[in-house]
Amino acid sequence: MENPVKLASKSDAVCFQQKRYKCDGVLVSETLVKGSARPASYSLFPDRGFEAVLALHRHKPPWTRPATVDQLSSLPRETLWAVLKPSPSAGFLVLSAVADPSSGCCTALQGSDSGLDNFEIAISGADNGKEALFLHALEVPAGTSLALAAAWSVCLLQRQLVGRGRAFELRASKSMPTAMRRWGWCSWDAYGVQVRPENLLQVAKRFQPPWMVLDDGWQEQVSSEKWREWLHTQQSAFLAHAQFGDLKVLVKQLQPSELFVWHTLQGYWGGVRPNRGYITQVSRPVWPEALRRACPSEVDVWDGNFNLVKGKSDIARYYSDFYAALAFAGIKGVKCDGQFLPELLLMSEDSVAYASAQERAALEAFGKDLPVLHCMALTLWRIHGSARASVTRVSDDHAYPGVEEDAAAVARHIWHCGTNSLWLREIFFCDWDMLRTSEWHANIHSVARAVSGGPLY
Repeated sequence: MENPVKLASKSDAVCFQQKRYKCDGVLVSETLVKGSARPASYSLFPDRGFEAVLALHRHKPPWTRPATVDQLSSLPRETLWAVLKPSPSAGFLVLSAVADPSSGCCTALQGSDSGLDNFEIAISGADNGKEALFLHALEVPAGTSLALAAAWSVCLLQRQLVGRGRAFELRASKSMPTAMRRWGWCSWDAYGVQVRPENLLQVAKRFQPPWMVLDDGWQEQVSSEKWREWLHTQQSAFLAHAQFGDLKVLVKQLQPSELFVWHTLQGYWGGVRPNRGYITQVSRPVWPEALRRACPSEVDVWDGNFNLVKGKSDIARYYSDFYAALAFAGIKGVKCDGQFLPELLLMSEDSVAYASAQERAALEAFGKDLPVLHCMALTLWRIHGSARASVTRVSDDHAYPGVEEDAAAVARHIWHCGTNSLWLREIFFCDWDMLRTSEWHANIHSVARAVSGGPLY
């Protein structure tokens, strides 16, 4: 690469640091975009145009999906990662927005009204006056595969963020949880929030899955038809509600199948009820303006009051107590959902404390294997602070209870999972979601899960 792409800005507050490295013997060009002033956005432009752009953007608060555009001014709002092709004879350029722990700053990319290949970096988060890393760019020479370009970009950005105090490990240092190396079963698509112990017992008796996930419906009595009430219900206890029954008894009845249970990062969707011995705080989501404008109807779904445990020590104590109760009942692992919410409800420091406390408690309760399915976590605070998390969902639900999938929905789900995995496969074992074995699309979904390298359930 004799002439790498150069990024520029009309703002004097932005600085560009360009370096060259060798990755597996190949010379690549890395650009860091930094600044200390924090307006709502910065405008940037490259020194040449692009013939093709693949962007992964947040179309819902916890999820990203792909979009293809022919110039950077058309980037969707809340683009978190993009790969660009300047010309047929050139290599790829990978752009990564950043959640920077040292500055409390989180960025996203978006198109510009200036047209052509002008684009903007939208900035959110606290402003502590420290220099922030806004953007990471990596260009590779012609002949380098897209997969290698994506992998090297993630690895070099990880090195930058670890140096800035981020707990961020790559998949190479992780392993798939032992249980998830075999097939499993999840209650969600079959029963939704109406799941009952007898449903799991019937499946266990007939198929004996090595591991089973008891999804939403065991903690609180809720109705999916009253969805706004459901999504703001608070966790009242660590174990199952009285009408569901005793988890410890269910665990024994299901043996030899191992039981995992579902919960959200904040306990239940609405958080934790007050007066349970932990300091709590009522909060409403604070939405980044770009996210509010990118998906207003989805923002409305999650708007309202939540009650969350607050402060590092109380969050750590809450999780230690919660997982100790689950382990005592014989639970072997968890599906941890709704992970995008704490960062919208609390300052970034407390949202990071939730993820850290969850991981420490899982290690203590379930062992170093860390049998955790992470879900609704495709935000930069969670990805760039994923620490030892090994398995995460990489798309929205492929279907919902009682909703039939048509061919377009199947193709769309696999396309979304595949493109998100291009970005995330160096960090996680990518979970492409559960599948339905009794439907016409079971075979194609099964093949897709086998290709994914993630869990099959």
